[in-house]
Amino acid sequence: MSSEQTKFYGVDSTDDYSHENKLKTILPLSAMKYSLDNKYEIPYIKYDQENGEFIITKLNWENFNLTGELCTEKKITDEICINFPPHDIVINDEKDFESKVCIVPCHNTKKLFETIIRQNNIACCIQNIVNSSPDINSITDNFIQKPYILLCLYDSEGLKPIVLSNKALIYMCRKSSSNSKSKRADIICNYIDSMLEEYSKTKKITYKEGKADTVPHQKITLYPIDYIPNLKETIDKIKYIKYSEIIEGSVCKTRNICDYINASSYQKKIDALELENKLLKLKLQEQ
Repeated sequence: MSSEQTKFYGVDSTDDYSHENKLKTILPLSAMKYSLDNKYEIPYIKYDQENGEFIITKLNWENFNLTGELCTEKKITDEICINFPPHDIVINDEKDFESKVCIVPCHNTKKLFETIIRQNNIACCIQNIVNSSPDINSITDNFIQKPYILLCLYDSEGLKPIVLSNKALIYMCRKSSSNSKSKRADIICNYIDSMLEEYSKTKKITYKEGKADTVPHQKITLYPIDYIPNLKETIDKIKYIKYSEIIEGSVCKTRNICDYINASSYQKKIDALELENKLLKLKLQEQ
């Protein structure tokens, strides 16, 4: 690793994670490692299937081991899941996670924060569930629950890490479908059920037929506070991690068309001011 490359706490890699998209993938992992090493409490959102409610516990330090060979955007190849998308984080080819960064508060301040779940996130979660609970036939079966989404809340002060289980993610999607009129939530839940139906019949799940094929884009916006009334109180107690504590170096924002439009607009104003200044100087010279 060159001396100029941006470094993230607990991440030993020759890869450059300083650009926006990769940064969003690696930042939650780095924050988790920092919290674990400094004995900070990390809330762990789980789903109590017997009582039908979400619960917040503290992450079990001993069982949540994040050390080992790290890969990002890595596919887990097996004979069950056909042409599946890559997982955000894979450690030692055996532990897989999704990464999310969420601003606090979100545009709907009453909801605290939101997390957007897409069809590829759901597919990866189903692969995670099937690999750890191969006897599952329906998503309502009592499959093994384990940490799955590494989530970082952020604002101007810094970061606050939270972990969601695979079961919490699935049941938030299910409750979103039953508690709202959202067609997107229904589509996602039907998508989950269809994958498990295929698995129960064939012991295979097909994400897409061919590697070059595309999958219809679907997404759902989840507001965890809808299901966990005391979530705000829990988040308020999480210790902030300052950006400078886990990031050494600079980061780069991915530019999009809006950046280019704004840059062009600013340049037009600058050119006009320079021309105005030049004409003014000529007038002064003539006097």
